[in-house]
Amino acid sequence: MSFTENQISDFDEFFHWLKTGGLRARRNEKNLRKKIFAALINNDIETNNSYRQFIKSKELNQGELTNMDYLKMMEKAQEMKKEINWDELNKSINKELRGYA
Repeated sequence: MSFTENQISDFDEFFHWLKTGGLRARRNEKNLRKKIFAALINNDIETNNSYRQFIKSKELNQGELTNMDYLKMMEKAQEMKKEINWDELNKSINKELRGYA
């Protein structure tokens, strides 16, 4: 994912979203903003993943969903995923589908 000029307008909102998720500047917030912006432009993998999460959360609730809410939601989804035995479920579904073929 390449950070384009259209996405530059979202940067302030993205930076605020990161801060609500616990991002803190060690020394200078201005330098942190520059580093994150440069990482987006240079297609840093982790920063781009965070940007994708930001876009998803923005789409889910038109920006009302905070970073922490999104992370809690993802953790819950992972817990639910662990509870389901996907291999057994897939075998069962495939077995049922074979009966209809």
